[in-house]
Amino acid sequence: EIGGVLRSPDRTVQRRIGEAREIVEFYPAALSAWEHGFITRGHVTVIVDVGRVVPVDRRAEFEREAIDRSLNDTPNR
Repeated sequence: EIGGVLRSPDRTVQRRIGEAREIVEFYPAALSAWEHGFITRGHVTVIVDVGRVVPVDRRAEFEREAIDRSLNDTPNR
């Protein structure tokens, strides 16, 4: 139903829901920084993509460092 409203294929909607869930569950500080306008969606995408290879027990440390760097750089840097 959501795909019909958004005029997007079901797979696209499923992927976007999965991405949103991953951000909410595993990157709450990045989500907060994005919601407050400190970083962009592009920054969050990079943090999540790179963070997937970071061990879970080090992810919070990685997230803090990534946000700090994102405050002064573009997502591509």
